[in-house]
Amino acid sequence: MKCKESSVVWGLGILFMYLFCQPIELKKLDSIFVFYNIKNKTEEQIKRHISKFILEHNFNRILIKDNYYASDLLQNMLDLDASNRITLQELEEKLT
Repeated sequence: MKCKESSVVWGLGILFMYLFCQPIELKKLDSIFVFYNIKNKTEEQIKRHISKFILEHNFNRILIKDNYYASDLLQNMLDLDASNRITLQELEEKLT
């Protein structure tokens, strides 16, 4: 099965969230971001959950590069408009 690059980046963003969450948060993430649940959420609900996760984990304080924080990275990876989502090449550039 072929997968679009934007879908891979989305999946990496979700994986990133799972790696940083506490065990108690797993069910909450599943209730939102598992593919059969996300289709029942509005765009606003999804954006709100992403923003809340970023704030709760202080991603806005984790500097990756000059003026580029973990919060920026996650938001770029989880942009709901796939055409605006960061590419794998851009992701690599941000992380190296």
